Amino acid sequence: MKTLRERGYEYPDCLGYNREHYRLRAAFMLENNDLLPEQAGPTTLDALLTLYQEEFGLDVIYIPRLKERRNALGATASTVGSAPQIYLDESLRNENNSTLRKLHLTTLAHELGHAFLHYEEIRMRSAALTDLASALMIKESCSNDCWLEHLKKRDGRKWCLNQSEFIEYQANQIMVGLLMPFSTLYNQAAQIIKFKLDCLHREYGWDRSFAIRARPLEVFDYAVNQVSDCYQVSKQMAAFELYRIFKDDNLSIVFGGITPADPIEKRTPMRNLVYAR
Repeated sequence: MKTLRERGYEYPDCLGYNREHYRLRAAFMLENNDLLPEQAGPTTLDALLTLYQEEFGLDVIYIPRLKERRNALGATASTVGSAPQIYLDESLRNENNSTLRKLHLTTLAHELGHAFLHYEEIRMRSAALTDLASALMIKESCSNDCWLEHLKKRDGRKWCLNQSEFIEYQANQIMVGLLMPFSTLYNQAAQIIKFKLDCLHREYGWDRSFAIRARPLEVFDYAVNQVSDCYQVSKQMAAFELYRIFKDDNLSIVFGGITPADPIEKRTPMRNLVYAR
């Protein structure tokens, strides 16, 4: 299998609001540790734990009732001279519950986003602290003007999100990239969508470009369910990621250059769809 660079991709150094850059960064993170999958399927818990251990030499620490203390199922903390330590709520280790298994993966992938992207910022929050127990108790929503100015200088643009919102946005984008690697997702989504369109062709005689205009929600909903099952992620996550593929400027990925004359985004309120976990 060719590497990402052999396939023409470059490592994205600057991360702003471009979701594609985060997907690519996540793929490089996996590839650098020989964890980038060749076929579509769920990212395993072992793969994410290995990624963390290989990069930082640490194991995830599970803490009872972390959610009660932090109002979150996961947290990443660091002190001067230490690597970012990921903490997860002990309740996530219940492997008999499929919902908790998905939540375990998404929480860990989100915290990995913080560990990889916000190592310096995490240390700036707790620069005067020497023990992780104290660093862990710093709330995510804390405000630090010096830290915010540092982020602005690094990225070089004016954001519409405040500092806490932006780092959560970034961690979420890495999370999606780790759980649904674009290197397999685009092809898998294309195959799923084409299969559904071929079903509509057999039933109604429609070609693909007409079928996607005639039944966009039906096709979209089918794709969401199939991708959610394939990657073992929530339907909400699958829907948000697939919407990027369904948008008019990305349809060529799915249809090999065929783009419907009437953009789907203008016809269908997909952005308002809500999927339960």
